[in-house]
Amino acid sequence: METQNQVYREQFKGVTVTFSAYALKKIGIQQSNTSLKIDVYNLMCIPYQISMDSIVLLLALSSDEVVFFQRFKGCMAGLTTIIQPANALNPLKLFARCSVTS
Repeated sequence: METQNQVYREQFKGVTVTFSAYALKKIGIQQSNTSLKIDVYNLMCIPYQISMDSIVLLLALSSDEVVFFQRFKGCMAGLTTIIQPANALNPLKLFARCSVTS
């Protein structure tokens, strides 16, 4: 018997959602409370694209920082975000364990 997660995964496996500034605001993603923790570093980021298998984040890094963080490629990281929809009294706090691919 399939679980609900497996049903959703199969149903939406080919769907990619791209976020605009309007979409981020409308959904209620708290950009100031979205971060990617790699090792001991917390990087402020915003989601750009999301699918059932991956997420693309936007980060502002200098060229030296890009070179530095390349060493964490393939390492585990933690993505934390807070979503505050307009009609919700309490925010949704999300944490996802992920691996850095690029």
